[in-house]
Amino acid sequence: MNRVVFFCVFAALALQQCLVTAPKPTELNSYLVVHKCSVSKAVQAIHAGVKTAEGPYKAENAAYGKMVSDRNKKLFSLNGMETNAEVSSYLTGKATRANPDDVRSLPTPAVDAPKVVTNYHKIDTEVDQLNNNIAAWKTDVNVQNKITTYTTAVADATIEKTKVRLAAATDDWIIHGLWPVTKDGSGNDLVKTTNVYADPSATVGIVTHWPNCFDPTDNDKFWKHEWTDHGVYNNGRTSAEYFKDTVDALVNNYATIKTICEGAAASAVGKVLQNIIITDDGDCALVVTWDAGNKKYNLLSTAQYKF
Repeated sequence: MNRVVFFCVFAALALQQCLVTAPKPTELNSYLVVHKCSVSKAVQAIHAGVKTAEGPYKAENAAYGKMVSDRNKKLFSLNGMETNAEVSSYLTGKATRANPDDVRSLPTPAVDAPKVVTNYHKIDTEVDQLNNNIAAWKTDVNVQNKITTYTTAVADATIEKTKVRLAAATDDWIIHGLWPVTKDGSGNDLVKTTNVYADPSATVGIVTHWPNCFDPTDNDKFWKHEWTDHGVYNNGRTSAEYFKDTVDALVNNYATIKTICEGAAASAVGKVLQNIIITDDGDCALVVTWDAGNKKYNLLSTAQYKF
């Protein structure tokens, strides 16, 4: 038995206080997230192009990062050894390393030099070699082409995604998902239901209004993903209720949603929006509220969506 309830039952004088402090269900708003298949597919293609360039870029940067890391560890060792009197004597009059990228050639220690001096010289030589390798990496045309290809792809993708998002695609707005958030917008403290996913394919209108854009032969995979990531946090409602009410929210408010999303997409660049999010990936997310009495999602007033 819950400890709060236990004390309420056996301490009648505290009953009123217990009722006041007992936890309440999380108060939710939600985002009704819609998109257009043509836009989403175009953005996916852009991502694929960036991904193609990303592999070589990551490999080259990993190689560079390892060289710099190895070099810096050795420099740290050298700095510690320089406090040794014999090393200090060996370095008297020798060129200093002005910065980590410097290459310097110290003379080979005498045959009878102290071991600490020969070790110092060995590590310093390794640092010089790594610095030469780093310098060669920075000027290697093949390496730099890979990096330029990727960074250019990222820059171009940002521009292209904006163009695609603003394109006047002729297909309809369809559902991406219904994503609950707490009223402060954080998504924290959402309560996960124990209700399980049930195939919603018999829900009226779901195939038309909530298809899997990227694989129309596997709507179930997409719906299951939306339930697992979002639907389970919808204050204990069942899978069937989640999918039906989401489809109804789009169908019953379609004209208003179309007007708001297309207007926001055309004017969202560089502006702060209110109660609506337009993403580079082509999603339009509108805050909706749950009307428990009528068991439906309601849009806010049109004036509350600022763009």
